[in-house]
Amino acid sequence: MGSKSDIITLNIDGMTCQSCADSVRRALEGVEGVSVARVDLEAGRAVVFPENGSDSAHRLQQAVGTLGFRASVAGPQLPAGSHANDRAVETRPHPTTRPTDAEAHWDIKLTIGGMDCNTCAVGVERALRGIEGVEACRVNYATDTGFVRLQPGAAGAELVGDLRAAVADVGYEVLGTEPAQPDGGAVVPTPALSRESLRQAARERREKEAGGWLRRALIGLVLVVPIGVFELGPAVVREAVPIHGLLGAMLATVIMLYVGGPYYRSAWLAGRRLSTNMDTLIILGATTAYVFSLVLLGLALGGMIGGAGHTHFHEAGMILSVVSLGKWLEARARGQAGRALEGLFELGARQARILRDGREVEIPIDEVKVGDLLIVRPGEKVPTDGEVIEGGSAVDESMLTGEPIPVDKAPGDAVVGATLNQSGWLKIRATKVGESTTLAQIVRLVESAQVAKTRIQRLADRVASVFVPLVLGVALLTVVAWGLLGGDWSAGLLRAVAVLIIACPCALGLATPTAILVGTGQGARHGILIREPQALERAGGLGVIVLDKTGTVTEGRPSLTAVVPLDGGREEEVLRLAGSIEQNSEHPLARAIVAAVRERGTELCAVRGFEVLSGAGIRAELDGETWLVGSPALMASEGIDLDGPASERLAELVLGGQTVVCLAGPDRDGAGLAPVGLLALADRIKPAARDAIARLQDHHGLDVWMITGDNQATAQAVAQQVGLRPERVLAEIRPDQKAECIARLRQETGRAVAMVGDGINDAPALAAADLGLVMSSGSDIAIEAGTITLVGGDLMGVARAIDLSRAMVRKIKQNLFWAFCYNVVLIPVAALGYVPIIAAAAAMALSDVCVIGNALLLKRVKL
Repeated sequence: MGSKSDIITLNIDGMTCQSCADSVRRALEGVEGVSVARVDLEAGRAVVFPENGSDSAHRLQQAVGTLGFRASVAGPQLPAGSHANDRAVETRPHPTTRPTDAEAHWDIKLTIGGMDCNTCAVGVERALRGIEGVEACRVNYATDTGFVRLQPGAAGAELVGDLRAAVADVGYEVLGTEPAQPDGGAVVPTPALSRESLRQAARERREKEAGGWLRRALIGLVLVVPIGVFELGPAVVREAVPIHGLLGAMLATVIMLYVGGPYYRSAWLAGRRLSTNMDTLIILGATTAYVFSLVLLGLALGGMIGGAGHTHFHEAGMILSVVSLGKWLEARARGQAGRALEGLFELGARQARILRDGREVEIPIDEVKVGDLLIVRPGEKVPTDGEVIEGGSAVDESMLTGEPIPVDKAPGDAVVGATLNQSGWLKIRATKVGESTTLAQIVRLVESAQVAKTRIQRLADRVASVFVPLVLGVALLTVVAWGLLGGDWSAGLLRAVAVLIIACPCALGLATPTAILVGTGQGARHGILIREPQALERAGGLGVIVLDKTGTVTEGRPSLTAVVPLDGGREEEVLRLAGSIEQNSEHPLARAIVAAVRERGTELCAVRGFEVLSGAGIRAELDGETWLVGSPALMASEGIDLDGPASERLAELVLGGQTVVCLAGPDRDGAGLAPVGLLALADRIKPAARDAIARLQDHHGLDVWMITGDNQATAQAVAQQVGLRPERVLAEIRPDQKAECIARLRQETGRAVAMVGDGINDAPALAAADLGLVMSSGSDIAIEAGTITLVGGDLMGVARAIDLSRAMVRKIKQNLFWAFCYNVVLIPVAALGYVPIIAAAAAMALSDVCVIGNALLLKRVKL
């Protein structure tokens, strides 16, 4: 690859199967100067690594056009030298810059109803890409949302009708539209539907969908029981039919119509696009067993065979019922996907106190305008982004930075909406409102990360595009061969039926869901809660894991770590004096000092003249003498000398990543104040953090990083304590940069990246990662943005989750291997006439037992 080359990303329209994608890849790699091409069928996108620069884009489009597909260049090009993995290439910039690719500039957000699987989402994407004026789009089945980017000059309002029609043409419905950017005024929300009502409608739709799958599964399982009694009971029952056979057929018909309805619809929609999916396999198996049983029952009623024959209505019903139970679990998981965004919206203040004509007036937050003067009292949320013009206070910005220590604010400082004013009075001028605020930007980051997340395409789904047509071809060939060569068309038809029964993909369909069901249950028993069952599959392929510092590696709250007496004092006396002065303060550092005093059983003194020095510390009187507790900056402003040994010890503590509080009291000659002691506080390392990180690095072979919004010195000190190399630390990273760092690591390493966090500020990164793991001690929003929750906040749970995932992935691969092997071996044997239909049905049932039994072995995995 030439050093000056650029990576070219193309949107490819018209691909319907993996064979199409392979043809496109070969055509692109056949263009002169192209070294490597990657084609993502599901995303409808190709990424090309040319050697002759970006001027080859036109020739690449021509090469794709010769195959009958349409190619268009997708967004700006990625600089050469970046690494891309084989699943997809995320054209994301370096974390120090804002995103500039298509993923970050969506213009329209669509709420889409009726999608049943990822194949549905792919079909909707292709339909939307075909609309004139649409430059790019992404559809997320998990959240029922679609994002559209318009070409320059395209009018969003005029396109909404075309977008709705395109989605309707492929069998789905646009339930709502809204702008995806704060300045997206050209696209108005759906008439009569506010964004809150859209979110409420989405919640109700998800609940209805999950309830529908559960009803289908339960009704199917209830009806399968009597069918099984009729078919698998004593011989006298089977021979007594025909009434029992008719009852079984009637019950099976109800299952096929009611339980199987969504599968038939999904398979039909895929068939319209000349494609197949997992539902195609499920329907093929269930319908084959059902139709064949109807034929046997008809022969029995006609007296051509004894009894009711060996019908297999229960097989058809069991396939649809068990898979519907898995669909219910999937729908429940998808129903949680939107809660992260809902929780983020709820963070903001509902009311604002505004100054009008010299009076304070409360108004709804939506009525605040840029330039308004707002009053924020202690204990209230900052209504919107602004600038402090009067007053001072400590503001808790943990929702933004994840750090537990409040930030001192004074006139001229910026404040962020939804942060908590802790102690002082503030007058601020609103600088950003509505969709332009920091909170709104975080919401959009989570939305964008969810829709752009690489979707896992299961092995069974990929094989289905080849397997189903192949089986049908073998069955047809069997009929023709026996009819033309053997002269026995009847025998050929019976052999073809045996092939279809042998090929019935119930074992293939159960291979993944059963392993996931057992794996998620095993995880729950060990404190590993899976929001998306597919997350365990993704966890097995991780190469990089990023740990948030605060609340993940550390405890997330300050604790006293050292007391340094000065000028011959005693530790106990320094701590007692500082605690007495701090006992009436609500500052987290003050609470930590007071807690340390009480843990040691020391009595606190009564103080007088308690005065909070906003953003600096406290002045108080003890026994008629003035004392001061606060930051080193406060000491300097009061003329208190920290030179000499005090300065050296202070520098040592700060370089060690600790926060230092100074205590000053009357000097010996009574002329002023002198330093009495230093108190060091820090966020303590969790007890199991070092062992957990060593296990992730050594046993699991993962590349472990730590990311934090804290300063570099503190971050490096923590990294040294837990055994991380200095170059694996990303410090002073803002929330929006965290998501970009995840994308950058994926791009540079070419490996799947996991994010472990617990704060609201981690939500975009958790959503952007291939796998998001959240400590249960974290915020609800972070938990909803992640895919695995670790009960108890123990970092060792990350290692256990990976152990479980790898064991589960092994079981899935074993199940798929035996299911495929079963078909590959027995299909030709059945075509040659060596497998009777009854034996074929028995073999099919045996394959189900093997797959389920193998999945149940996951219960023996030690975590």
